[in-house]
Amino acid sequence: MKSIIILLSAFVLFFSCLPDRSPTAPLENKRPEFKAFDSLLAGAIDAPLDQPVSMNFNEKMDLNTFRQNFSLESISGEISGSFEYAATSDSTIIFKPSGQLNPAEVYWAKLSAYVRDANGNSIIPPNETDIEQSIWFFTTGSYAENGYPYVFIRDKVDLNKIYLVHEVNTFKDSIIVTNAEDDIGTAEMEVNRDLNKLFMVNLKVAGTVSVLSLNDFSVEKIIPVGVGPTAIAFTGSRAFVANNSGKTLSVIDLAALEVTKTIDFSDGYKPQDIVYSNASGKCYMYSKTSSIATKIKVLDTQNADNLYDIDDVLESKVIDIDVTPDGSKVVFVEDRSSRIYVMDTATETAEIVETGYPNNLLGAIDNENYYLAFKQSGADGAGGIAKINLSTLSIDELLLLDPVEDKQITIDDLAITDAGELLYAVVSQDTTVKIIETSTLSQISQAKVKGNPRSIALTQNNF
Repeated sequence: MKSIIILLSAFVLFFSCLPDRSPTAPLENKRPEFKAFDSLLAGAIDAPLDQPVSMNFNEKMDLNTFRQNFSLESISGEISGSFEYAATSDSTIIFKPSGQLNPAEVYWAKLSAYVRDANGNSIIPPNETDIEQSIWFFTTGSYAENGYPYVFIRDKVDLNKIYLVHEVNTFKDSIIVTNAEDDIGTAEMEVNRDLNKLFMVNLKVAGTVSVLSLNDFSVEKIIPVGVGPTAIAFTGSRAFVANNSGKTLSVIDLAALEVTKTIDFSDGYKPQDIVYSNASGKCYMYSKTSSIATKIKVLDTQNADNLYDIDDVLESKVIDIDVTPDGSKVVFVEDRSSRIYVMDTATETAEIVETGYPNNLLGAIDNENYYLAFKQSGADGAGGIAKINLSTLSIDELLLLDPVEDKQITIDDLAITDAGELLYAVVSQDTTVKIIETSTLSQISQAKVKGNPRSIALTQNNF
């Protein structure tokens, strides 16, 4: 019996000394590294509305930690979605939105450094200040449906030259326009959406309008108009050209591309610019002549004899005029001032908006907002754009542009895409066109052109 007890004791002692055959593996405690977001997505324009966001790491990550450490958001709010591993690698995490993104909006993808790998290690210790990684992209919109608008920029020195930008931000070509080489100044260009033609006003003594085909950019016709033409407005079947020096309007039949009538201003009115309201059926003009600078000239296009003045709206000389696409409002920009006038075309009464920025330049308009380019006082004052809500008459957004070679930015001209999604701002100082999304007034890109860019026109249709 005693020997049995000794044997059992020896047996227990022997097996207690054997090593564990399946020890617990030590947990990896090396912190993961964030490599990058999708390089093609960062700063992208024309991103699809179901755009996923991929994030690359150096090891497998814990999907469950991304929901509280990643966000995708725009001015409209944060986007919900799901996370999954890429099919080819568990070190790449893909966020998929649960629904469609909004068109023509800037989206920011933001990743916290507290996200963890599969072993529970975060990129930085939890007690350290977060280091956020982020990228932005801009979603597609009407500006990119079935092509893109053509952007035409006219040179202010080589007046027979137009620069073509397409695909949002790509400089394509220089277009040489005959019969413009002897112009004495840069006048207006406008695109007629129904005809798909570019009308280029040539400011010269024997004024003309060059009509360009948008198919091959060739000059289809040169229309003689009055003396010193500066601007053009379309009214359906006709175009009205403001002949500043001639103190007249030339009426063009758009089917024949010929002047059918000349309207004289018997009071010596010198029209500087002209717009047409499809709501009132009237053209509105202003003049830079000091003695009549506060007089708005109105023409009823259905009755050319019905020409009258509005004397109680403007208080000082103006520098630009724009009309909303629906024709309900006309905006006048006061020269060397911080004021604009918003006139209702039904009542022909106006409200004054004081912006606080003392040097108005010009503007662009849609049905909801007016985009006013300005420059601040002083050599080092910033140039910028104010987004003015036409309902509340308040500034909703503001963009200040960085100086060029320590000189303040001066915006030479502005144009807006047909759906009001993108602004194009011409800056001759650095020969660029700044491309700005209108929701938040964020610059998303720019196009480098040539020469001395000045005036701009956009097609309403895409090509």
